[in-house]
Amino acid sequence: MKPLHAFLRLIPPLLVLTACEVDQSPLVNANELFERAVSLFESGSYRQAEAFFTQALPLYEQENDLSRLADSYAYLGRIHLASGQFKNALETATIAFEHGRKANDFRAQARIHVLMGDIYALMSDYRKAIGQFESSFVLSEAFDDKPGKALSALRKGSALYWMNRWDEALSEYETALREYKAAGEEAKTALALLGMGEAYYRQGRYGEALNSLNQSKQVSASGSPQTASRLAVALGNTYRAMNEGNSALERFRDGANRMRTLRTGREYETLLLFSIGVVYAEGGRLDEAKRFFNEALMAARSSGDRLAENYLYLFIANVTERQIPAQQPAFQIEKRIESYVQIAERFRECSHLAGEAYAYGRAGDLYRSVGRLVEARAMYERAVELIEMRFAEFLNPELHLPYQKELELEQARESWYTNLASVLLQIRRPADALQVAERARSTALSRLLIEEVIPVRNLVLQKDMEEFRAKLDEYKLLQLEVSSLLSHRDYQAPVKIVQQAKTRLTALRTELGSTGARITASYPNYGPLTGGQPLTLGQLQTNIPRGTLLVLYLPTDNELSIFTVTRTDFDVKTVPVSRERLRGLATEYLRLLRDPNVYAGAAGEASLPAMTRFATLSTQLYDILLRPVDALMDRNLVIVTGSEFENFPFHALERQERDGTIRYLAEVTSVDYLTTLASIRFRVASTPRIQNVLAVGNPTGRNWSVDYELRDIRSFFKDANVLIGFEATWRNVAARADILQLSTDFRNAPGNHPFGSMALSDGETLDGSVEIPFKQLTSHQAFPVVVLSNTLGQGTGLTSLHAFLLRINGTSDVFFNAWGAERKASKFFSEFFYTHLSNGLAPGDAYRQALLNLIRTHEVSHPYSWAQFFHYGVG
Repeated sequence: MKPLHAFLRLIPPLLVLTACEVDQSPLVNANELFERAVSLFESGSYRQAEAFFTQALPLYEQENDLSRLADSYAYLGRIHLASGQFKNALETATIAFEHGRKANDFRAQARIHVLMGDIYALMSDYRKAIGQFESSFVLSEAFDDKPGKALSALRKGSALYWMNRWDEALSEYETALREYKAAGEEAKTALALLGMGEAYYRQGRYGEALNSLNQSKQVSASGSPQTASRLAVALGNTYRAMNEGNSALERFRDGANRMRTLRTGREYETLLLFSIGVVYAEGGRLDEAKRFFNEALMAARSSGDRLAENYLYLFIANVTERQIPAQQPAFQIEKRIESYVQIAERFRECSHLAGEAYAYGRAGDLYRSVGRLVEARAMYERAVELIEMRFAEFLNPELHLPYQKELELEQARESWYTNLASVLLQIRRPADALQVAERARSTALSRLLIEEVIPVRNLVLQKDMEEFRAKLDEYKLLQLEVSSLLSHRDYQAPVKIVQQAKTRLTALRTELGSTGARITASYPNYGPLTGGQPLTLGQLQTNIPRGTLLVLYLPTDNELSIFTVTRTDFDVKTVPVSRERLRGLATEYLRLLRDPNVYAGAAGEASLPAMTRFATLSTQLYDILLRPVDALMDRNLVIVTGSEFENFPFHALERQERDGTIRYLAEVTSVDYLTTLASIRFRVASTPRIQNVLAVGNPTGRNWSVDYELRDIRSFFKDANVLIGFEATWRNVAARADILQLSTDFRNAPGNHPFGSMALSDGETLDGSVEIPFKQLTSHQAFPVVVLSNTLGQGTGLTSLHAFLLRINGTSDVFFNAWGAERKASKFFSEFFYTHLSNGLAPGDAYRQALLNLIRTHEVSHPYSWAQFFHYGVG
């Protein structure tokens, strides 16, 4: 049985034999039918196998042979999966599991858990896949089924790998490796070593990657061609990452030549030839690159892989673009644009929206390059429309994700919004440009939140949200099935079934839009959970408090556009600085901010150049980002953060006056942050005066400075409920209060994105802790104010997304430290903040006064110490 990790490996035999006549041998014995079906299945004759399994089912039902029924339905599930019919595959697998359960056949149940995990993995739903593989492992372990344990661990490792959780993937691969080595299964041992090598490669541990991959190569000398091809790809990628281009080419060539000799695995031959072309393109040898891309295209066409074929058309078109002299941007412009439009049509025919959007985005770039802004706008609008329509589509990560990565498809999506907004500004449509800039942020955030399934506590809207999510699940499944059915050239997908699915998709898109709009109108906080609704300038201005200036930045290729919105006015300022230049300055500022030579003068006099450069950058960035809006500042400045400025401390930039006086922005005006413009409309819990404080922290009992910091709160609020160490449990976080302070480790490791977890006490041992998903905070009634103090001391824990999630839940003000400087700064901030709260100041005002106190306290006066504290909220 071939592994189902690669969907296309199962397709070709099915396609070849779909028209074959079913063997009409007069078999009436159920076991004979079953054995014939299994033999046909293993030979790749899936259509014939399906017929025999179907004939055996009623016979097994008459005999009440539940175990055989489970096995038959499981095989049918794999046949449905091979043809891309995910819904049928899941339904059949569910029936199989139920029969296995009734039969008390635990080994069958374990096998079916693996099948369901395979189905979810090919649907890119890796969380559900992992759950199924874990269930299989538990059953196999209970009955000491070593092959079952090893297979479950191998599959789980693969799912974790594609979730970018590489440490956990390595652990699972090692478990599988031990079992397969002990059993002497060389082919499976090679697969486990291969998985480890790929995970090491993704972690940048190239020496260990080569070691594992070479061991795999030695073990699998007589293994399957697919394993050998994966090894060639992995080895080549590792050498390429090590800047050893010739060694990479050698591995890619060896792998491609082997596939040609064996006349098998054309999908891997395609990938290997493509990889050769990429190496040549990187080296500027464009003619050779184009030649290998064309060879890869022919291999893809031969294998029937329409997705690979269409992506290769894109690479050929991109190489052609690079061959056109820079001084001739209009050279054959119509022909070049038409090529991208034709490629978009190819992707449309197989319902692959990501590729179609990319092709339209490239056409928009070409129109824009020659000043044809109306046409550019149309292309960009089509590209972003497609991305907003796309929730799921078939993609084999092993065989197709490399194309998307080389195209930098994720980054390209953001650029389509940016370029569309830029074009709208040029044709004097600033309000539309602002709406597009907001859509870029809100759409990306909504996708994260939709995948996370955030709890909905609003009883009135629970039913609407359940309806929305049910329709969205159906929409995603239909998108996935249609694209899988159309992704292979040789498979004649039933036209009627595909057309019915497309019609239903259109209807569902309308229903989802209307349901989302109704939910957003009733309760704006849940707008992001439904995909977000376009926000008009009028809706925005109505919700802006008097004296508040909203600022949103749009960096483009050649200039920075600064949108400024107040309750009564709207304007756009421009600064002649490129996106790359601005990004470079901001990155350098953040690097120097954390440099001990800058904040502590660690190198003595040798620190002066770094200190001087940091001071220069601070005023230079102020002049770029804030000087244009100086005259508009009033009581409160609210900055809408974007991906370019995540955790960037605008409030610490310095304004230099004509007389030489220098002041931090925090000294000039109150500075707050929002994640999106639309979030200013959120309905939030508030309290006229903070009275009840709940402080929870130091769950391991090892960070005594946290104990002192939290206990100090009682100096200002004597009745504060302070829970430290053993008492810092998840159950106790549910206590009601006006303000919640969480002082603990917030982790956001790869694969746990976007919200990660927080450490809390297990409530059983003095130093025992557990990891609680951060999003669980939204299952509680909203605290009006939340203070998150990350004691981990790393800049990977808290971001604007955490504040955004809490504000969706109804929290008015969220405060957090972005990079975790020395504990001294946190202690002083807490002391000043609670002092001002106890004196009756509003949370936002108490925050600003605390910053001013920190600036005037010598021990923590450098921005490294105090600029880490952010306020998400208004006023």
